[in-house]
Amino acid sequence: MSFTLSQYRLLANYFSGISQGLLLASVIGQVFIPSSELVIRFLVTIGYIFLALLFLYLALLYSKKGDHES
Repeated sequence: MSFTLSQYRLLANYFSGISQGLLLASVIGQVFIPSSELVIRFLVTIGYIFLALLFLYLALLYSKKGDHES
């Protein structure tokens, strides 16, 4: 699949935004599930952080590909 430079930048910004949102959700989400067990809160937080890192990796990947295209 071949993208233009602007499409690579758009994908990088999109995945970066998702990553930021997930990281915020992992922090703010603790307010909404305070009555849950500590293990569940921990697993939810780890899940959010893992997904945030995954999307950040995709953002960096598309950002680098966009740099090579220019």
